[in-house]
Amino acid sequence: MTSPPPHPRVRPARLSFLAIYNPTLGPTDETFADQLVFWYSRAAAESRTAHKKRGDAGTIRGKGGAARGKGKAVGGKDNVGEKGGADGGKTRRDGELQEEENERLRQIGLAQGMVHFARTFSNGEPVDSVETEKSRIVLKELEEG
Repeated sequence: MTSPPPHPRVRPARLSFLAIYNPTLGPTDETFADQLVFWYSRAAAESRTAHKKRGDAGTIRGKGGAARGKGKAVGGKDNVGEKGGADGGKTRRDGELQEEENERLRQIGLAQGMVHFARTFSNGEPVDSVETEKSRIVLKELEEG
């Protein structure tokens, strides 16, 4: 007699990231990062928690991974860790921070692209959500723009 096939595990929905951006704050490619008003990333928050538990020196971008603007944490502190960064030396943490920054910019760019693309086919109406096999991206336009 064989055992019944295992049931697929259902993973409850959880927030992967939350971004609030304002395109009017950075209308050019050079000022694109200035569009970011608020950012939370579960992966970044978990990474920082792991670093804290190990006692690694590094930078914390506000509580829960919140950041605003170019390399600034909420509260205005620069993103420079205790080791490296300010003196030009690179640490693994510096690389992680750069990777987080790139991820933020990619997600904002993706969201803007989806909004603009959807407007092409919806008589100017904004898109509400995009569903993929593994995720759902919810987009809410607070002000037309």
